[in-house]
This record gives sequence, C-alpha cells and structure tokens, in this order.
Amino acid sequence: MPKRALTGGIHGLALPRYNPAMNTLSESALALFRLHVERMGKIDVDDTNHEAYRELERVGLVINSRPFVGNQLYTLTRAGYDLKQSHIYPSLSESA
Repeated sequence: MPKRALTGGIHGLALPRYNPAMNTLSESALALFRLHVERMGKIDVDDTNHEAYRELERVGLVINSRPFVGNQLYTLTRAGYDLKQSHIYPSLSESA
C-alpha cells in the first residue's frame, strides 16, 4: 500500500498515516516529540513528562518498550518515524 500524506495533520500540517487525534496534541507533547527525536529517545521518563509521552502513545507516535520492567522507555512507532522523516518535521522544529 503506497504512503500518502493526508491533509489536516498536526495543527493543519500534512502527515503520513494521519490519525485525527493528532490535532488534539498539546504543545508539551509536541515539544517532547521534538526533544525525543533530537536526543534519539534518550530521555528519562518521570512525572514531568510521563503524561506527554502517554499522549504521544495514544496517537500512535511512540510506544512504551518496557511497560512492566524498571524505567520506562518510549520508542518511535512507524508513524512517529514517518513524521520524523517527513518534510514537516523541520517546520515543527522551527516553531520551538
């Protein structure tokens, strides 16, 4: 199945594999996604960012790789990787 960008993604930007719930992402979740990409996932999950990670997980951009063992670890899903690689990611970085 070929990939295609659909309109209406995050804040009106086109996204591959668009999930309508992405329109409701908070600014803190978007900022955390940018930081996650910049640090290649090397972010400690704690009370200050756990809810933002859960928000990203609900829309399918990340997945909890260790839900039951020790420290939480979130990794990009295919949709998260597509967003990272897409032409709109630089636009997201500029707005930070």
